[in-house]
Amino acid sequence: MTEAAHPREFDVRRREVILPGDVKTGVKDPVIRYHEGRWHLWASCHPLADPLQADRMTTGYATSPDGLAWTWHGTALSGTPGQWDARAPG
Repeated sequence: MTEAAHPREFDVRRREVILPGDVKTGVKDPVIRYHEGRWHLWASCHPLADPLQADRMTTGYATSPDGLAWTWHGTALSGTPGQWDARAPG
C-alpha cells in the first residue's frame, strides 16, 4: 500500500505490505469496496504448502474499519472437488 494526494506523488520506497499471506497461503488480486462505513475485501487465496495444489484457490472475505488492518471472515467462494471449477486436476 502506498498513499499520495496525486498519482505523481506515489513513492514506492514508502510502501507497506497490507496483505502479507503466510507460509501456508498466498494472497493476491484483492477487490476492495467501501460500503456503509466499513471496508470489504475479497482476495484470491492460494495454498502454498503443497506445490501441486498452488494453482488452486479460494476467495477469502475480510473487513476493515480503516482499509489497512483486516479481519478475515473465512472463505466466500471455493471450487467444487472434481468439477470444472476445482482448477487443476488433483
